[in-house]
Amino acid sequence: GRRIAAEQGWDVVAIFREIVPASDPYKARKEWTQLLELIEAKEVDAVILWMEDRANRHVVTAAELVKVCKEAGVSRIVLPSYEYDLTDPEDEAKFYGEAVRAQQEIARMKKRIRRMQLELAEKGQEHGGGKRPFGFTGSGAHKVPLARALAEQEMIREATSRILAGDSLRGICIDWNKRGVAGTTGQPWATRTLKRVLTSPRTAGLREHNGNLYPAAWSPIVP
Repeated sequence: GRRIAAEQGWDVVAIFREIVPASDPYKARKEWTQLLELIEAKEVDAVILWMEDRANRHVVTAAELVKVCKEAGVSRIVLPSYEYDLTDPEDEAKFYGEAVRAQQEIARMKKRIRRMQLELAEKGQEHGGGKRPFGFTGSGAHKVPLARALAEQEMIREATSRILAGDSLRGICIDWNKRGVAGTTGQPWATRTLKRVLTSPRTAGLREHNGNLYPAAWSPIVP
């Protein structure tokens, strides 16, 4: 982008960097909003992008950029490989086309991910990623030794027995915090956290996915 500006003899007014996860390309974008506001304020004469589908991955977002540019009198959207002239209807349509292709790819990717997640659930396997559940070894950077997971499972069985005997979540949390029972986050035990552990389908050897339960690949900690 800097090279293109230098070749054109342009002054760089602002640089916007933004990482947009493919899993959620439509979430609120602070940098994108600031770019649009800069264009609306008529502070720029052209916009330099790395790639069309890296600026936006939805035709609605692409249309938003084009609309703001046109209203501000900005007709040039420049990429390393191409320069769009928004006064040319064919160029404008081409810009939209790149956004549509990106949107289609995102849709295909989401369908593949959903299909893969369902297959894992039906086999009773974990989806992977995320925080380590209490009583399990976890995976990746969150993985702990089996001995620790087994010790945590004993604590879950203890808490279950105490609840069935009439003890309270609050009483167990106070006791565990006094005894130094460590959770997965290092924070003191709270009733909401303990309830979530004890009532989780995972604890009973079930795999939950979109409200449905499947027999898990692991043994239940409690019946």
